Amino acid sequence: MRSITRSTLRRTIPLALLAALIGSFAGTRAVAAGRPVVVELFTSQSCSSCPPAEALLGQLAGEGREVLPLAFHVTYWDHLDWRDTYALPAATARQAAYAKKLGGGSYTPEAVIDGRVGLVGSDAGA
Repeated sequence: MRSITRSTLRRTIPLALLAALIGSFAGTRAVAAGRPVVVELFTSQSCSSCPPAEALLGQLAGEGREVLPLAFHVTYWDHLDWRDTYALPAATARQAAYAKKLGGGSYTPEAVIDGRVGLVGSDAGA
């Protein structure tokens, strides 16, 4: 099982921002056939349930599956005395937009699949 390191997250954040920009212009549904499935994981360093979800995302990406993994750290886990060093307000807003679209709340770890389905990010069976 491959774990996600800080250097991996640092490389992922620019990709996540790019994906957010693309998603805002192209919509959340991809129309091209034969493209990877986009898995967006909403997570936080302060979330004790998130490391298994991050490991699962890494596993999905490393199994040769056609998966485009994106990890977004949200700000709502930040507290007065501690901040997630990877959290972005844009990630929190993106997840809130999915919550509105999909009819659910915002929680971590949440995986959004192709902008259509939100589920618990550590639930391998789902």
